[in-house]
Amino acid sequence: MVLSASGSSDERVTLTAPAPGTYDVYVNGFTTPGGTTSYALSNWVAPNSAAGNLNVSDSPVTAGVPVTLTATWTGLEPAKRYFGVISYAGATNVTFITVG
Repeated sequence: MVLSASGSSDERVTLTAPAPGTYDVYVNGFTTPGGTTSYALSNWVAPNSAAGNLNVSDSPVTAGVPVTLTATWTGLEPAKRYFGVISYAGATNVTFITVG
């Protein structure tokens, strides 16, 4: 599980390969104005196969050495939000991308 929790408004919890089932989500608002506060929750399920709408620049990489890659999307509807996963051949780590 990957978790970001800070004073910003963009928090994220990412479950990789979660077990099938029902999950409960609880929000503990940080410095809320009091009274009723609205929260938005988005969720995605990324398949194990490529959707074909994300391209990543072809750049040589070396394990353990940071590299800058350029990702471009095609065919996305501007009013929607998207989630993508970039995996690396032979590596267990992945990079998560959100658009919108």
